[in-house]
Parts: sequence; C-alpha cells; structure tokens
Amino acid sequence: MHRILASLTATLGIRAKRKPAVAAIGDEQRAAIDANTQLVIGELSASAGFTLALDHQSVVWIDGFIERSRHIDIDTLHDIIASFYGSAIIAIYGGQWIIESGETAIAIEPDFIMYPFSSVAKHFTAGRDHSVLSLFNGIEPMLASHRAQ
Repeated sequence: MHRILASLTATLGIRAKRKPAVAAIGDEQRAAIDANTQLVIGELSASAGFTLALDHQSVVWIDGFIERSRHIDIDTLHDIIASFYGSAIIAIYGGQWIIESGETAIAIEPDFIMYPFSSVAKHFTAGRDHSVLSLFNGIEPMLASHRAQ
C-alpha cells in the first residue's frame, strides 16, 4: 500500500515528508486566484449544466473539460482552471495557498504540499494518465497515510 501511495504521490504532483521553503502568497496573487475561480464558476456553469462549486462534482466536470480542451494550449486557460481546482482542494481538505520553491502550491499540512498549477498543466499536456480527478480522489487516502506515519 505504501509503495502504491508513494508512486501515486510522485506521479500526481504531491510532495510530502520534507520541510519546504514556503512563503504565503501575496494579496495580489490571492485576488487573481479568487477572480479566476469565480470566472470558472461564472463562465463554465452553463456548459456544465449545473452551477459549479468548490466540490467533488465540479472537479469531475473540470476533469472532463480538461480532456475535451486538451488541444487548447493557452497557459492562461491552464492557470484559470488550476485556480479553481486548487480552491476546490482547499475548500474540501483545508490548507492555504503558498509559494514553495518559486511555485504556487497548497500546504494542506506543513509537510503535505500539493501543486495544482503543475497538476492541471500536466493533465492538459499528458492527458488522462495525469488526471486531476485521480489526484483529487487520492488526496484523502494519501493524507490519511501521511498522518498515520
């Protein structure tokens, strides 16, 4: 089980069990993430057929949206979707936005860091094998295993 979780952790962009060099994100970056999250909700809810929220159902839809939109190579789109995805992670699992080694990330716990921007970009470029939904569904068991250690 630990080997599977370690492999999943490495593949899906979670780093655990180390002391990261972190800093809180700035107010401007936080405002941009919040604006992007609201943009996704406002602009994509009609396409989804329901009001997107920071919940599992919406992450399922976003995962499919990424698959349907993989041909679109626009960093801004990736960032907007990643803002929503990361905000959903925080809404469900807690944590806070941070900068870790120059990358925008989420510290669910001080030594359990997730990288939603990298995860979304990887899903856009590499496809279903790097599904943000798979990562999202794996957070709870990986976090439980992490806490048990």
